[in-house]
Amino acid sequence: FYNSDADVDALLALAATFVGQTQEATARRPVGELHLPAQDRPEVSRILLYPVKSCKAFEVERWPVTPDGLAFDRRWAVADLAGRLLTQKLCPALAQLAPEVDLVARVLRLRFNARAAGESCPSEVEVPLDGAQHRACSSQVDVSLCGRDEPGGVVDGEVNAWLSRTLGVPCCLVEALAMDAGAGPESSRSNGVNGSASNGAAPRRERGGPLSRYWNRAPFLVVSEASVQALNAFLEAGEADMSDPVDVLQFRPNLVLRGCAPHAEGTWRAFAAAGMVFEDAGACRRCPMVNIDQRGEGNHPRGLLRALAAY
Repeated sequence: FYNSDADVDALLALAATFVGQTQEATARRPVGELHLPAQDRPEVSRILLYPVKSCKAFEVERWPVTPDGLAFDRRWAVADLAGRLLTQKLCPALAQLAPEVDLVARVLRLRFNARAAGESCPSEVEVPLDGAQHRACSSQVDVSLCGRDEPGGVVDGEVNAWLSRTLGVPCCLVEALAMDAGAGPESSRSNGVNGSASNGAAPRRERGGPLSRYWNRAPFLVVSEASVQALNAFLEAGEADMSDPVDVLQFRPNLVLRGCAPHAEGTWRAFAAAGMVFEDAGACRRCPMVNIDQRGEGNHPRGLLRALAAY
């Protein structure tokens, strides 16, 4: 006999039990009261976005939310000249590239470790935000992301020469192209939030509409402080090959929650935070990126995935 789609889903769900994951959820406006246990009524403790995919996190206290996630989250990526998306696994220097979105000055600001960049290279560069989705790009490229091709436009200006010098590899900044013709550009007029979560299957992208994003699968990633603390207690007890404590940034969440039991975020169908309701969209299957310590130089992989398999 042949396996059905339901059989495949059941097998994947079983496998997910033994792999470290970050929970995903869709965000929408409240539609009635949620009935969560008293110990599982979370609040958002940290908001993080990643304007340039696979670079340092940009942490904020408050931030606009658009229909498809935090404004400007994973809107850009760095690609080589063949259109291959660069990650910290391929280019460890990305761990020292710190993007910052300045909503007042309306610029994306990229900063790099001055010692690594060298005295001959400026330590930062700026890219204008206004009209970005209409900006004439020097060329278009299909960026390979998680086995699929995503359309992008190569951003004009000095940023590409700057990136190539600072990262030590010929590359360019690529901006995600639009998804459909209906929505408008991201702006600070969007709904605000002070927390984070993630969405379901990536939608089909089309050229010529509002902005797409370089998500792996969904717009929000959520993890709780309690879950990371429980994992660190497990590691400290010597139950795995590694004993160093894990920082929450290794899971690259958008929203970090407090006020819930360990791993409760993986059991909710929905939760309310920051005046919004976040609906579960499934677990995010993590790649070796979580092995890279985001607090250091970024080039010291640790066996976190192996430890999670034993957790």
